[in-house]
Amino acid sequence: MGGGGGVFLSKKTVFWITVDSSNTQVMRSVPETGGAVTNITSVSSNKCLCGFYVSAGSVFFSEFPLANGAWGAVLKVPVTGGAVKILTNQSFRIAGLVVSGKGVFFAGNSSIYRVSTSGGAIQLITKSASGAWSLTQAAGFLYWYSLSSGAIGRVASTGGAANDVSSTSTYTGRETVKVPAFPDGVIAARVVTKITQAGALGDPYGSGTRSIWWVYGVGPVKIEFDHAGGSAAPITTAELQSTNQTPAAVPGDSDFFPLVQGTNFAYRWTNTKHLPKPEVDRFTIDAVVNGTARLKLVKATGPINAAGSYGFSKRLDGVTNLWGNTTSASSIKFPPLGPAGASAANRNHFVTPLDLLTFGLNPILTPYPAVGDHWASSRRSNDYSTYGVDGQTKIVGMQSVRVPAGTFRALVVRSTLTQRGFPFGSGTRTCWFAAGKGLVKLVFAHRDGSVSTVELVK
Repeated sequence: MGGGGGVFLSKKTVFWITVDSSNTQVMRSVPETGGAVTNITSVSSNKCLCGFYVSAGSVFFSEFPLANGAWGAVLKVPVTGGAVKILTNQSFRIAGLVVSGKGVFFAGNSSIYRVSTSGGAIQLITKSASGAWSLTQAAGFLYWYSLSSGAIGRVASTGGAANDVSSTSTYTGRETVKVPAFPDGVIAARVVTKITQAGALGDPYGSGTRSIWWVYGVGPVKIEFDHAGGSAAPITTAELQSTNQTPAAVPGDSDFFPLVQGTNFAYRWTNTKHLPKPEVDRFTIDAVVNGTARLKLVKATGPINAAGSYGFSKRLDGVTNLWGNTTSASSIKFPPLGPAGASAANRNHFVTPLDLLTFGLNPILTPYPAVGDHWASSRRSNDYSTYGVDGQTKIVGMQSVRVPAGTFRALVVRSTLTQRGFPFGSGTRTCWFAAGKGLVKLVFAHRDGSVSTVELVK
């Protein structure tokens, strides 16, 4: 079995998804002969718990938001309940899934993908699965139902006949490379890509390791493809022979928002009017896949009893916030936030220090942050439908800043935000980002006269 919900029988236990009185989707189980019901896991009311599959003592399931954002995740949890582990986060909705061996196959983005049951990089199986929703497998094939066409599709679990290619790329740093166009050498960024041509069974020529050396202002100057097939396999090399382009000044290579799994950090947050007693929240980066990370709030100390997680992604458009799911049981009453068109239950709330950082507009940082970079909100964006904020951001300079965690040379990023009708959601936000550390300080001067201050404690 598998697919987009339903009932699953495994080892004399029945698993199913239901909705409780608070409109929360809950995954439950009960012995097939009847007995006590076990609540395995649940998702908040703004998410859809979609496909699920039981295998090897775990329940594998997918989730995606019901509104405000296109993303999806594949996760697993022990059949008895407990800690949930994220296997992959993607920037598209993930529907049905099925487990075979050590692979989780899932549908999304009009394609079928595979991820290891322990997590990691995803592999494209086929990109010819338009509207794929429910998914199952048998005898080495994957079958899906297309929600858009009503058709049933099939593909070999090893990959499609169209020779679909999957890959994972890693930036390894800068180095000097010599090619005929630049015989004296030129600084290049090297990107190494692991490539698998899934559909070419028995012929590994299309699979292997490719290195590309990129020169800023010129493009690729050298390509080296080490084909799979053992020590005697060929290596294909291409080098730039001549060009009328001149290398441009290389942008900064500092990482002002590192996303490293296992990193722990803590922030102290105060507000001069509404939060005089500090709130200290401790976070961990508990999952990183394909440049996307989940930051989880692991401990909240202070007047706000909060819980939640956030998703951040690093792509060609910079550092962006994908989601933020938080809850709190606070005695603190902050001024209201918008957007004005949303119901009171669906308006924004500042629950953790990261809400102050992600509020308003993306990106948080440009791909290669430099003094003078600037960007603005768009009323056609998903950010505007979520926050209702008109704003603009500019990188204004470098500055030394002292916080409880130490003294840092930091990039200063300033945003001017206006959430019409909501002074607490309007004002000037200044952030300090340190290379290799991330956000170390934030000051939000709200238009209600209060000031929120966030500092890195550890």
